[in-house]
Amino acid sequence: MKRLLVYFSVCFLGVSCIKNDIPYPTIFGGFKSFTVEGQKENPEINAENLTLTIHLLDTVDLTHVKLISYQLTDSTSITPAPGEYLNLTSPLTFVLSTYQDYTWQVKAEQIIERKFVVKDQIGQSRIDTSGRSVLAFVPENVSIRNITIEEIQLGPSNSKISPTPSTVKDFTIPQIFTVTYRNITETWKVIVMQTQEVVTTESADAFATIAFFKGLGQAGADNGFEYKKNSETNWIKVDPSLVSHEGGNFSAKVTGLEPEKSYVCRAYSGNNYGSELQFTTEPTTPLENASFDNWCTDEKNNKLWYPWEQGASSFWDTGNKGATTMGESNTTPSSDVAPGASGQSAYLSTKFVGIGSLGKLAAGNMFAGEYVKTDGTNGILNFGRPYTSRPLRLKGMYKYKSAPISHTSSSNPDLSALKGQPDTCAMYIALIDSKEPVEIRTKPSVRNLFNPKDPSVIAYAEYYTAENITSWQEFNLELEYRATNRKPTYIVIVFSASKYGDYFTGGDGSVLQLDELKLEFE
Repeated sequence: MKRLLVYFSVCFLGVSCIKNDIPYPTIFGGFKSFTVEGQKENPEINAENLTLTIHLLDTVDLTHVKLISYQLTDSTSITPAPGEYLNLTSPLTFVLSTYQDYTWQVKAEQIIERKFVVKDQIGQSRIDTSGRSVLAFVPENVSIRNITIEEIQLGPSNSKISPTPSTVKDFTIPQIFTVTYRNITETWKVIVMQTQEVVTTESADAFATIAFFKGLGQAGADNGFEYKKNSETNWIKVDPSLVSHEGGNFSAKVTGLEPEKSYVCRAYSGNNYGSELQFTTEPTTPLENASFDNWCTDEKNNKLWYPWEQGASSFWDTGNKGATTMGESNTTPSSDVAPGASGQSAYLSTKFVGIGSLGKLAAGNMFAGEYVKTDGTNGILNFGRPYTSRPLRLKGMYKYKSAPISHTSSSNPDLSALKGQPDTCAMYIALIDSKEPVEIRTKPSVRNLFNPKDPSVIAYAEYYTAENITSWQEFNLELEYRATNRKPTYIVIVFSASKYGDYFTGGDGSVLQLDELKLEFE
């Protein structure tokens, strides 16, 4: 009878009872290092998206980059084998193979900083790299027969330019400059024009309580901004100490605005004013179920907990659907709440689910989004909920119990060295402007994890700690905006009791508790 029970238990867990097939182990294949001549820093190796990005000096010839060395993860081969020199004008594709194949892209990033600045210039020059032309503006009272070039760089930092810029004064007609570097010769047309518009109000990007102003004016002049509510008559001058200058470009960050109000701003340069720009501040949109008071269980499976009220729409979700295929929910409600709070909190517990070696470590987690489905013993999730406001930070209360890392995954051998070390909890928030949520896949052969450096990310903040926090403490994720003129479409918020839970790596018994989340806008 015992043998029959064991037999059926093993069958139930998905092991073949008819064939004696032994599946190949899943071993990750990736780059550990990659070194070429002329790189500015160590390359960016992204094991989640299988990309390796090399940041090169502007003096490097992309068609002929010398490879010094590279190192692969254990038991990994590469096809095709990289040559001594690489052509990195476009991404290269390599297949790294273990028992599985992993298709990697190796690409280069090279920034050539081009500049053209003349005395008394208004704003920045317009540099067209494809057409190899430059356009700069000066006020009408500046003679274009006697222009002084203060700075010019149209090629890499080691390029040569002729004629000598200091000898070129007359811009009544376009001037031609020849730029040479390596075996390349480029011809650039440079135009300087007079303009009646001494100052331009370029943009006003408004959040809920702050706004970012940009203007163009004459370099060295008294440049700044004024603003007011649409309904008022008196202008408020932005404190000059808050105005940043870069030649004829100037900008300022204005605080203390009211949400969902209409304002107008204008730039000034000396006694001249730019056009008036109207803008409206955003609403202070709060998070849903931010105190984690609302929970329910699945109607068909009372072991499966959901972080929303029965019959209500969901904002948060967890990996409980995956965990309950072989065990119980590991993200559950708790009556242990933050001081001054009531209701419930979220209890995220990392557990090994399964029997013996037949199972996986499941990290306790909570995220804004949706658990889509289970793929074998792996999850497919959507990170992100629709959101268009721009908060400045995410705050909340938390406690953390860090257990020694008990399980690691062969899909990323680099993590095996963490075994026995204290587990680390993870918290991060991002605002993105993609057309749809981010699809997360944990299956090693098709793994896709959240990449904070993805071009769709407008703002990001993260926090990790392995410290045991035994009493409720506040965390503060201060968002760093990479652009102020882009509006988000989704908000991504993720919490995990184990930082490397996506790789099924963590400490059995690690617990992260969360309560009283809030977004702040000032």
